[in-house]
Amino acid sequence: MKIDDFILQMQELLKGSSFAKRTWIVGGVPRDLQLGKTDFRDFDLCIEQRYGASKLAEYLNRKHPPLSYEIFPRFATAKLVYESFSLDLAQSRIELYESGRRYPKTRFARVDKDYLRRDFTINSLYLNLFTKELKDPSGSALKHIQEGKIQTIRAPEEVFLEDSLRILRGIRFATTLGFEIEENTAEAMKKLSFTCLKLSSKNLKYELEQIANHPQKERGKKLLSDFSLSELLKFL
Repeated sequence: MKIDDFILQMQELLKGSSFAKRTWIVGGVPRDLQLGKTDFRDFDLCIEQRYGASKLAEYLNRKHPPLSYEIFPRFATAKLVYESFSLDLAQSRIELYESGRRYPKTRFARVDKDYLRRDFTINSLYLNLFTKELKDPSGSALKHIQEGKIQTIRAPEEVFLEDSLRILRGIRFATTLGFEIEENTAEAMKKLSFTCLKLSSKNLKYELEQIANHPQKERGKKLLSDFSLSELLKFL
């Protein structure tokens, strides 16, 4: 779906609601817009409102019923699937990780704090649905997209110890975007790559499929090998 068509449709649906100017497109869409892409199927929305994900999901289910929708109260998120696109909704929040647990506790926070929970700077842009304001709260997202650099939002070991799947995401982005991994980020990925081997095949599947189905999959395979993850090549 063309980004302009999506924004117009969402503006019409949300006009006059409490979600109107509090809803931001985040993640891959604003990143890829900077790279010239204009057609998308999956949209991540961040709602700067308490319980925003569940409230917006319920609102859209009444106003424009999806093919399916599901709310995940534990994570303050929701997912809606329409014929031509899907929505992943999340309340703007901070995440609190407990040692040894992959899934965090969440607490509402504004966008200027929400970005800290994201994995890489290139995924930390916020595009407002109504004003079309583009926020770069890290101050590095636009610069790193232009430079083609993959770097963690916070100290890399901290980011990867919270969720080891982020290591594989880094390899996926390097493969699909053709970006280079920043030195300190790469060192932490190498040091902690063994933690990926403990992930279930279900958790690994999406990232590996994105690598395997990309024209630059050979680069992806080499990166897996470079980061001591050759064992995962059997899934490709």
